[in-house]
Amino acid sequence: MIFMKKIFSLLLAWILFSGCFSDPNSPEGVVRIALDSAVKRDYEKAFSYLVDSKGNPLSEERKAEIKSGMESSPIKTFAIKGSAALTAEEAEKIKETNYDEVKVLIVEIKSAAGETEEERFFVARIGKAWKIVI
Repeated sequence: MIFMKKIFSLLLAWILFSGCFSDPNSPEGVVRIALDSAVKRDYEKAFSYLVDSKGNPLSEERKAEIKSGMESSPIKTFAIKGSAALTAEEAEKIKETNYDEVKVLIVEIKSAAGETEEERFFVARIGKAWKIVI
């Protein structure tokens, strides 16, 4: 019985810390949720985590553009590799915004066609919510 409790505790800890439950209140969680949604082709959910460079929701035209790109080259898998410092250009753009906090995440994305790319995701906290700025 004690052995089973230990296994259950280890399994529960593994699930909690493995990213199975993405925190929408963290930059990493928002990127995971948005990309998981894109993988599942739930584009509206993915779009709910994206904003334009001014922090506004995406226009319908921009959503259609992004959806078309995702459908022509679907994401198969992704992995958040870590964070990076802001470039000088990104730091300059931030001065023109009212973001409360920003973070750059490096994400490796593998397409359904087998191509792998490393992308920089600019994630900003606007009020209490983290959003991916595109």
